[in-house]
Amino acid sequence: MALTKVSSNLVADDAIVTGKIADGGVGTADLAANAITTAKIAQNNVTAHHISDGSVTTTQLGADAVTAAKVADDAISEEHLDKTIISDMTAVTPVAGDFVLLGDTSDSNNLKKSALTLLLNSNVDLSTKLNLSGGTMTGTLAMGANNITSSGTITGTLATAAQTNITSLGTLTALTVDDITINGSAITVGAFGNTARAATFHGGSMLVDGGAASEIIIGDGNVAYMSIQTTDDATAMKIRNFTGSADLVTIERATGSVGIGTTDPASYNSYGDNLVVATSAHTGISIVAGTTSQSTIMFADGTGGTAGYRGRVGYDHNTDSMVLHTAAAEQIRIDSSGNVGIRNNSPVSLNSLGGNSLVIGDGTQTNNLYLYSATTGGTVGYGHIAFADSNANGSSAQYAGLIQYYHGDNSMAFYTGSAKRMLIDSSGKVGIGTASPNEPLTVRSSAENINCTLLEIGNDLHATNTKDAWMKFVCGAATSDNSWAIGAYPGSFRFSYLGTRGTAVTTAANEKMRITSDGYLWLRNTTANYDGGQSQMTSASTCQTMYVSNTSFADPQVVMAVERGASSAYKFFNMYSGRRPDNGGGDVEFQIRGDGNGYCDGSWSGGGADYAEYFEWSDGNASSQDRIGLSVVLDGNKIREATGSDAAGTIIGVISGNPAVVGDTAYTKWIDKYQKDDYGRYVLDSDGHRQENSDYNDSLTYVERENRKEWDTVGLMGKLRMKKGQQTGTNWIKMRDISASVEEWLVR
Repeated sequence: MALTKVSSNLVADDAIVTGKIADGGVGTADLAANAITTAKIAQNNVTAHHISDGSVTTTQLGADAVTAAKVADDAISEEHLDKTIISDMTAVTPVAGDFVLLGDTSDSNNLKKSALTLLLNSNVDLSTKLNLSGGTMTGTLAMGANNITSSGTITGTLATAAQTNITSLGTLTALTVDDITINGSAITVGAFGNTARAATFHGGSMLVDGGAASEIIIGDGNVAYMSIQTTDDATAMKIRNFTGSADLVTIERATGSVGIGTTDPASYNSYGDNLVVATSAHTGISIVAGTTSQSTIMFADGTGGTAGYRGRVGYDHNTDSMVLHTAAAEQIRIDSSGNVGIRNNSPVSLNSLGGNSLVIGDGTQTNNLYLYSATTGGTVGYGHIAFADSNANGSSAQYAGLIQYYHGDNSMAFYTGSAKRMLIDSSGKVGIGTASPNEPLTVRSSAENINCTLLEIGNDLHATNTKDAWMKFVCGAATSDNSWAIGAYPGSFRFSYLGTRGTAVTTAANEKMRITSDGYLWLRNTTANYDGGQSQMTSASTCQTMYVSNTSFADPQVVMAVERGASSAYKFFNMYSGRRPDNGGGDVEFQIRGDGNGYCDGSWSGGGADYAEYFEWSDGNASSQDRIGLSVVLDGNKIREATGSDAAGTIIGVISGNPAVVGDTAYTKWIDKYQKDDYGRYVLDSDGHRQENSDYNDSLTYVERENRKEWDTVGLMGKLRMKKGQQTGTNWIKMRDISASVEEWLVR
């Protein structure tokens, strides 16, 4: 029987109980909407066994028809729930006061409710692990030694003890770790998609994948001090001062180059970019060792034997010395005093006067020192070794002594007192006191117009020194040279011819000239001359030859002068025959006296054949006529040409062209330079010297009568040649015709 409608006001309380209705007696189709409400059903009147499976669906229940207050504890179990109904529901964000369902393993896995806050604030024993797959966890999670696997997001604070494995497949915003022990496993931060590479890592590895730029920050509480990070393009790893955002250390990913103070060590020279230390201020690397130990930088090309230290820079703290090695052997040492030894490990052992500040070699090899400078173009340079006694900028004392080589002209100069003293030019010529030597050795004073000694050669000036000093000159072929020597001998200066390869310089046979200490000159003579004299020549053949090669020569070839005035007390010449240089004797054959008179034991011979004297023309010969061969008569104390009106007895002679003897020449000076008496004799003072005429003017140039047109030589006696047609004297005799216009006469 079906019920069409029963209103609640028609049924008394407790009128219908479950016992009055048979099972299946009332279907849902028999009940109108809201026909049964919670108010109509007493507590516990409807239980799970009253409702068959599938009898009540969501379409039969109104909104909020079943609430938590209507369902008794344990009224609904897992077997009553369709799992797909819950999984298909829209997810909501939990809030405070929400509950979650938990399966109780101690009670047949029955579901039980628990407040979410209670779950998060209580100690939860996770026997295996907590796996958040794509979800988000906030708050604090405290765990023991278990695995945490998350592919979602964990925010807040995760506090954990020692973990065997923490794998994050999502985002781990913050992780506070008291202690992490890695035993054969790896810690992975980020996705680290290169699984093949990750599989090759050893146990205990930590894999960080933050994209191109990953970072590990080290700090204290809320302050970050340092960080280890990769660059944005993942080309390098950096250690940074996090507070100052400064890069302290950079390791290049591609090359492994390490930069301290620079972010780009690979930009430096490839021979030295493995480790670069750079700052904008003072920069240094300290290697610290014990006071008796050594600090070392090794340069190796292998690991065994000397290959491990082919090059070495070392400091011995025990001796305070620094050494440099090449080819596994010490090459340079700087000792504690600053002395430098090159190929010498004990420079201080050499005599300090010889200079142990720099010592090259130890006597077992050949040693060299090169200064290699530019030689061409605008950079032609100098090579210098300077000896300074000041470091003042610009001071010449910085090169008080200097050895300088100039590549521009290949010359070497030597300085003392900051001034150039000697130069060797490119041809090997040496200049002392001059920068332009003309000879292999040119010595000049550096000052002008002074008396100076330019060269001194000799032995040490010692009280017992009796030895001589020589300079040797060699010329000629290599096997037939001719050697000469000049040298100082006690008491004299000597010239010796040594001959081929000669060395004996003091023998009498070799000596050719000597200048004695009192100024005498001995030529080919080794003993004092009887006659003394400042020049002595001894020879078995021609003793002296003088020759002038200048074809325009116009000066005296030999000049002999006496400071004393003219006097018969001395002679210019005494020429002997039969006289020996060692004992005197012999005869005077010729003598030229100091008063101008000459004497001979024989006769004077000449090419001319007449005696003549100088006379002055009365007309002065203004036209400079050559009046040779004219006969003349006196015109007062002068002469004129003879004419047909002149008596033969008045004709005195003929103008001579080649007299044998000439008188009244006044050849060397004005004839009246000195005072004379009426007879033409010189007036002498009390010392026997001539007295100068007050009319004499020494500012005027004297011209000899021979070179003056107004004077001519008149042959007064002898054989003379005369022009034909001339007037002749009374006793003259014609000897012959020389030519059609010239005759020869004997004038007497």
